[in-house]
This record gives sequence, structure tokens and C-alpha cells, in this order.
Amino acid sequence: MRLNSGRETRFESYVTQATKLLYRYRGHLGVYSIAGGYDCTGPQLAMISADGNYYYQPYGSLGSGSLFALSIIESKYRDGLTKEEAMAILQEGVLAGIMHDLGSGSALDFCVLTKGNVEYILKAATHEDTCAIRTAL
Repeated sequence: MRLNSGRETRFESYVTQATKLLYRYRGHLGVYSIAGGYDCTGPQLAMISADGNYYYQPYGSLGSGSLFALSIIESKYRDGLTKEEAMAILQEGVLAGIMHDLGSGSALDFCVLTKGNVEYILKAATHEDTCAIRTAL
């Protein structure tokens, strides 16, 4: 997105506008969001809570299965992961959330953001993929 001045909009602008809106409603909208973007400062990832609080981290998880997902992601994350390594870790984490939490849904979609490109990978994994995890236990 470009401003009238021709400059690229910063990701921080989106986070600021979203958090102002959420803060105004004091959490009554019930929106918890992970927002990602790539701007002139590089890749960004922000966790935004329903009351308008936010924080930036290299990875994140929100929702009822987030503790299961984060336990995998935190134990395996390191700086400098390749796209394939990161996707494998995230897939394992989300499948752990699906397997242990009935409210976590049944499929995993990826949205990979790189400079100047957005790639959608739909149905990267489904709840059937948790069967392999269960039999390994």
C-alpha cells in the first residue's frame, strides 16, 4: 500500500490503527489477531489482543490451542530458519494444538510473506495428519 506521497505504508501504521480501534471498545469486540507484514524496515509480526495491547515477536500463537503450539515452536525456533524449516516447525506446533484442543479447528493454511510477494498455501495439513502423531506416541 502506498501513501499519497508515494512512500510505502509502514506496518506499524496498521498496528497503531488496529490497536486504537480495539482500545476504544475495551475488548468487547473479542478480536485477537496475529498480524504480519513486510515494509521498508523488514519483516514484522505483531500479536494484538482484544483490549488493544500489542507486542512484536519473531513468532507467536493465539487461541485455545496456543499453549500446545507454543510449546513446540519455542523449543525448536532459532534465528536464521529457512522457509521450509519454519513451516515444518509451525505445522508440528499447530497439529499439536489441533490434537489436544477440540476448539482449534481441523486444518492449517500458510500465508508466507516475503519482500514483494505473498504466497498462500492452503490445506498444508489437516486433522488427519494428527493420526501419525498419535500412533507415534
